[in-house]
Amino acid sequence: MKKRKVTIDFLKVDIYLFQCDFKNLLKEASKEITGEKLDVLKKEYNVFSQDGYTLGFQIALGSGTSLIWLHPSAKSRTLIHEIVHSVHYIFREREIPLSEDTEEVAAYMIEYICNELLLT
Repeated sequence: MKKRKVTIDFLKVDIYLFQCDFKNLLKEASKEITGEKLDVLKKEYNVFSQDGYTLGFQIALGSGTSLIWLHPSAKSRTLIHEIVHSVHYIFREREIPLSEDTEEVAAYMIEYICNELLLT
């Protein structure tokens, strides 16, 4: 089981990564995530538990906080895909438009998060 947390200080947001069997996600995540964010996760968990097969997903937990879940067999390309969803969510939550003026910031955020989650 792989578990990581990345904080983006200047935006005051966290991204949690859990790479584990889906059935263990709630148990593992509840050790790190509490309150309303855990309630959101539980609700979304029930939606995703109906999905027959997926390698990963991103859940917006509120206030810019994201959770990324990956199946143990997921490759780095699935993680990168979910990181992009997380960055788009953070931008929406912080009312930062995705545009030519902000694409470099988004690219640096994706690079930073990949660095933290792939290389640690």
